[in-house]
Parts: sequence; C-alpha cells; structure tokens
Amino acid sequence: MTKGTILVTAASEIYERSDIIEKEVLSKSLASWEGLGWTYLVAVRQGLGPKIEQDLSRKFRDLNVVEVPAQCKGALATAMYSLTSTDLDFSSPLIVTAGNSGFSELSIAKELSFFETSDVDVGIFSVSSTDPKMSYIQEGRGQITFIAEKSVVGKYATTGSFYFRNGSSFIDGANWVLVSNARVEDRFFVSTVVNFALMKSQKVMHSAIDSRFFWKVR
Repeated sequence: MTKGTILVTAASEIYERSDIIEKEVLSKSLASWEGLGWTYLVAVRQGLGPKIEQDLSRKFRDLNVVEVPAQCKGALATAMYSLTSTDLDFSSPLIVTAGNSGFSELSIAKELSFFETSDVDVGIFSVSSTDPKMSYIQEGRGQITFIAEKSVVGKYATTGSFYFRNGSSFIDGANWVLVSNARVEDRFFVSTVVNFALMKSQKVMHSAIDSRFFWKVR
C-alpha cells in the first residue's frame, strides 16, 4: 500500500466546545486511521495549533498541524489552505476526513485496499443513512452520478471521509470549485470535488461501512 497523507479538517468552532475537548473527539478521529503509517495533516482554527499539536503528538507520529484563518468557510476551503501551506508530495494518495467523525472496530486498511485494487480516482467511505444533514450518493445503473449535499437522494451517505488517488487530483478539483464559487449554504464542501471528478469521467466508487462502526459528533 502506497503511503499517503490523511488530511483532517478540524477548523470549525465546535472544536472549542468543552464536550468535544473532554471526549477527545479529534484524537479518536485520528485513531480511526492508525496502522496505515500515513502522515497526518490536521487543520485547526487560528490560535489552537500549539495546544492541539502538543496533545496529539503524544499519541501520533508523523503529525503536522496547520492553523487556518476564520475566512476559510467549509471543509474544502480548510483543506486547500492547509495543503498549500505545506510541502507535501501531491503525487501520493490523499484522504480528506472530518475531525468530528470516525470509525471503530473497523479495518480501514481493508477498505483502502478495495479502492486501490479497484484503481479508482476517488473513493467514498459511505454509510447507510437517512440523516438529512449528511451528503448523499445518487446512483444510476450501478454507477455514481452525483453527490448531493444535505439532500437524501439515495440509500448511502458519505461519512465525510474521501480517498483521492493523489493530492494533485484533489487540488485540481478544489480549484475548480473555488473558482466556480460552488458553495452550499455559503460553505465549500469536499463532496463538490467528487462531482467535478464525475464531470471529468473519472472513476468514482464508494465502499459502504457498517453503520455500527461509524460515529459522528455535532
């Protein structure tokens, strides 16, 4: 398995809540990806970097923390700012994931291997859901046709975790989203990058996670 980067977006105001801090939600999110041996890149709000880096570095190796300005609206803008603030190798695989969610008792390596052996450009970690606050996968004739943000258009929702064959393809799609000003509720979402990949006829697949092993904190 090729070593890549796990970009954890954790720059919203919820990471300053006492319950989020006490439950070590961000640490548990990172732990979902333990065992892969990939580099962690964690994007946090300005002013929180030193404290979060100190806390996380006790548990995780190969960790970089980037502070993101409040002007970055949404996970996509946060991810792009943090990526362009580093000297990471964009030719290697990239996972973009939300810091307020994760997986338990699950072999992420097995799920990741499915995407790599299927030779996908974009892989979506999905879960069966009816929660209207999530983004959903629309399918037709066995193929993914669209990702709808905050609209239940199919059986499977995205978990907020996405695999990209390489960082460069993510950046290309993100640039298109930002230039096109493709916002949803005044924010930029990673799911829109997946729609760009679909528009470019790239290979996009999803792998359904048992809902018992997925968690999310709001």
